[in-house]
Amino acid sequence: MSSVSATIRSGYGGFSLVCSVFRIKCGISLAKRVINQMTTRHPVHDKLKVCSVFRNFEDNELAALLELAEPTVFAAGQAIVRQGEVENAMYLIAEGSADVILHAVGSADVRLCTLHAGEFFGELVLVDHDPRSADVTAAEDCTAMRISVGLMQRFAAESPVAAFKLNMAVLEILGRRLRESNSRYTESLAIISALSEEGTVMNPAEDSSGEKIVA
Repeated sequence: MSSVSATIRSGYGGFSLVCSVFRIKCGISLAKRVINQMTTRHPVHDKLKVCSVFRNFEDNELAALLELAEPTVFAAGQAIVRQGEVENAMYLIAEGSADVILHAVGSADVRLCTLHAGEFFGELVLVDHDPRSADVTAAEDCTAMRISVGLMQRFAAESPVAAFKLNMAVLEILGRRLRESNSRYTESLAIISALSEEGTVMNPAEDSSGEKIVA
């Protein structure tokens, strides 16, 4: 009986040793994978991770997007997109900054704004496919990520949860921009109305005779 117990204890001890070795090997393997992911991470990964667009992204979700949308480096002064061209892609600034410039016939170019890391532009062409309404030029050495309709479809197929997060982030920013635009428009109307009462400018809701314009 004692020999049987000794054999069982010996067998259990051997099994425990095998399990321990297996756990150690699994731990080493996991550590290697984590280290490999960290060392092979895209150079702009950490910069994008802190941007509001990707604040809800897991590291692997952002890595999957970066594999599909390889960021491109633009030298200072180089055009990223040009006014009037047709393209079905939006862009996100990963590093640096870019100027949005409007070309108007018969007048000087107007710089509308400057975009910084984490901001995107051109999102409306994903919906209406109309020509670009302005130039976007690198204000300094700039890294931008191109996200086309085809890429979004592929990303949605491969990483549906992450694609949903990206879509919601874009919609959130679009909503904020629309509210800001409405606020500026309302302020402009108030200023024009005040000036028209003083006779400085004509109210846009009236014709030259002072009659109200009814749409």
